[in-house]
Amino acid sequence: MIKKKLHPHQFKKINEDIIFDLLNSETIDCVNCIPITRDEMVECADDNYFNEDYLEAEFYIEKYDSILSVCFDIDFSFNVISDPGDYYQPPEHDIVNEYITVSINSFYMEDYDLDIDLYSEDVHKLEVFIENFIMDY
Repeated sequence: MIKKKLHPHQFKKINEDIIFDLLNSETIDCVNCIPITRDEMVECADDNYFNEDYLEAEFYIEKYDSILSVCFDIDFSFNVISDPGDYYQPPEHDIVNEYITVSINSFYMEDYDLDIDLYSEDVHKLEVFIENFIMDY
């Protein structure tokens, strides 16, 4: 008789409800915080445009006692209004028309099989959360 063995490590399936749990928790625990700030993007921009691919943020999800890794891209553009100044007034510049877009590429969570629709409303809410976090940081 042949015995069928199961792999000792079975993954638990999770869908986009995990993002709902993350965004609706009392505190959002960012383990590995979002690695860039608005000021850094302005400083590194070429022709008032900044793009960075493959950034990662990690969030602790208490319900699952695990860390959710989120991989995303950022596009950031803005306009600069400059005043060259004069003898009495130093030069000034203002950054206006800031536009940021975060696009989530993938999710990873150890010991879990994530089946998350990247075009779902919950994923969009997480993208908006990351955009606001970057702009407010």
